[in-house]
Amino acid sequence: MRSSGVTTQRTASSTSNTTTKYLQWTLNGPFEALGRRHQFMMGANYNDNTSTAYGLDCFNSAGQSVACMNGISNGFAIGDWREFIRTGQGIGEVTTARNGKDTVTRIKTYGSYAATRLSITDPLSVIVGARLSWQRNFSNGVVTSGFRHQVTPYLGAVYDLNRNYSLYASYTDVFEAQSQRRVDGTYLDPKSGTAMEVGVKGEWLDGQFDGSLAVFRNQQKDVATIARDANGDPLYVTGDEGVTTYLNGASGVTTKGFELEFSGRITPSWNVYGGYTYLSVNNPNATGAEDDPKHLLRLNTSYRLPGSWNKLTLGTGLTAQSKMHQVATGTSHPTEGANVNIDLKAYTLFHAMARYEINKDLVATLNISNLFDKTYYRQYGFYSGAIYGEPRTVRLNLKATF
Repeated sequence: MRSSGVTTQRTASSTSNTTTKYLQWTLNGPFEALGRRHQFMMGANYNDNTSTAYGLDCFNSAGQSVACMNGISNGFAIGDWREFIRTGQGIGEVTTARNGKDTVTRIKTYGSYAATRLSITDPLSVIVGARLSWQRNFSNGVVTSGFRHQVTPYLGAVYDLNRNYSLYASYTDVFEAQSQRRVDGTYLDPKSGTAMEVGVKGEWLDGQFDGSLAVFRNQQKDVATIARDANGDPLYVTGDEGVTTYLNGASGVTTKGFELEFSGRITPSWNVYGGYTYLSVNNPNATGAEDDPKHLLRLNTSYRLPGSWNKLTLGTGLTAQSKMHQVATGTSHPTEGANVNIDLKAYTLFHAMARYEINKDLVATLNISNLFDKTYYRQYGFYSGAIYGEPRTVRLNLKATF
């Protein structure tokens, strides 16, 4: 569907600071029971995340007050993003100053878990466990939401068919806090559901090469969904125009698919690894949008050169994914106007690496991602805009051991 109209891009000025404190404790070990040897594990963790979004006042080059979020109408192409158009009038470079109207959000999460791996018979092991969780969310020191004494169980089993193959299955409840906020600034309720997986694992060449095939199915409710106005445009937290608001709107969301992975050493000098994932999402609350690719392929290989060149290892690889589809929501396409369905095209990226052992204590590694500097979009973003993927990137690392 397509309609003509004014094309709009938006700019926003914002500044924030985030601090995270994390603590984890674990204990595990074997024990004997009923004449067999089993494994026990337990642990606890604590996470405290505080984020401050600083309130800003924005000014143009003449010192006049302007909005910190502005629409750019029919202004293509823009040579300098520091200069943009607001209501048809150029306002020059924008400067900002903090005004003290800050929003401090804090998420405190802590919990503990216990699990045991029971050796039922020589080929059969069963894993049973559970996690107990608490969470509190704060906005400017006021508790906005949270939960306590939430129990999420886990059950799994592994059966060794022979020395090369094993079957496994697992089930767990899903209970995950969400960081998205409602229009009034309070946090959404956690999403919940179930996750199941069955698969087979194998290894060959005396353990030098292994692979797995897994089939999975997850079902969730109360999943975050963007809150929109009557025109389909996103809504924002009251008093904080830079934060999109959400609803606990998506229930019965089912994700299923399968994943194939392999890794190992074909020869002492030649390593290969890769995988393929197929993903199908059924969201009865959606309108046909596909926010994740259905197909994802990863292939990598590395080879250590022989003879006098054996200090040098060369590698290459690729990642490829299928297209994603976004249904029109009232926002604008840069060249086709408003109410336009948007497809992010499929793409394939190539990578390369080289590692050289200067001596036994010093190794240099060169990594090049997006080798051919392909221009592509990696995901949807603000106002259903498309976010560019990373261009060709070269990284040189020097590692020394003492």
